[in-house]
This record gives sequence, structure tokens and C-alpha cells, in this order.
Amino acid sequence: MTHSKLRRAGLGLLSIAAVSLTACNKTSENGYPKATVDNFIEGCLGSGFDYAEEICQCTIGKIQTDYTFDEFREMNKTVTEGGSLPLEMLQLTGACYTEVAEAKGGPAYPTQVTDNILNGCMAGSEGNDQVKAACQCGLEQIQETYTFAEFMALDRAVTEGGEPPEDFQKIWQSCFEQQQDPG
Repeated sequence: MTHSKLRRAGLGLLSIAAVSLTACNKTSENGYPKATVDNFIEGCLGSGFDYAEEICQCTIGKIQTDYTFDEFREMNKTVTEGGSLPLEMLQLTGACYTEVAEAKGGPAYPTQVTDNILNGCMAGSEGNDQVKAACQCGLEQIQETYTFAEFMALDRAVTEGGEPPEDFQKIWQSCFEQQQDPG
């Protein structure tokens, strides 16, 4: 699999919409204004992920536990001004997705993510059954090898110009080689 196909295979994952912060006297135990928590959940629900409500509740809970409101406000400001959401925040969301999906018996990765991976892998090769089988093989092995949070970190690194780890590349290479020589 070419490097460009490796990159496309993992693109387009997850971003959480910037949250509008409002000053409000009502705060949670952790010092977060209720309006901020509500706005976060409302924005997060727009992600369309399976189990979005539970994932959003889990994510804001972890954020409130791990970050002060001032730290959260600074991260929000960075995102609002066009910066990237910190990797740690993406990983919190990934960890919440995994927790909720496991509890509900759902898939290891959100459907939108697996669709993006397959579409990126197959770009330009639609209708080719060997490529489709290799892409499906790669996706299955990636999900067995990396948690969703780990995959999100890997995807971020590749999206920002980094190289995929060697084991990631070997998974794709092995799956494509199996399709070239299925015997």
C-alpha cells in the first residue's frame, strides 16, 4: 500500500466542535459553568457517532476531572482561533467511545471512522474485489491492534505529516500481499 493510501486510510476522523463558553453563576462540582457543560454536550452530540449522548457525557466528565476550567477555556480558545484540539482531548473522547461501545457490545471504532478508513484505502480502486478484501483485512487488523484512542493519536500524527508506525504499515502491506498471492 502506498504512503498516500496509508494517509488516506486514516484521515477524517474526529473533531469536537469548539464550545461556546458563557459566564454563569451556576457551576458544577468541578468549577465548570453549567452552560459550558450543556454547550459542550450539545456540540458533541452533533458528531453523529454511535452512542453520542453517552460518549459526550463521559467525555465532559473526564475533561472536568482532568482539566481545570481555566485549562479547558484555554484549549477552547486555541480551537476557536483555528488551532488543533489537543491530542489528549481526542484520546479522552476515544477512550469514552471504547468504554461505551464495549458496554453496549458495539464496534471497536465508530462507523464513520471505519467508513473513512475503507473509503480512503479504496480511493481510485472502487469495484476491485482484491483491493476491497485487502482494505477490509487491514481495517480488521488495525482494530485488533490499536484501541480507538491509539488510532486517533496515530491518525493525528500522520495527518500532521508524520510517518505511520512500522507495524501499521506492515499490517497494510501484509493484507495487500495476501490479495496478490492468495495461495
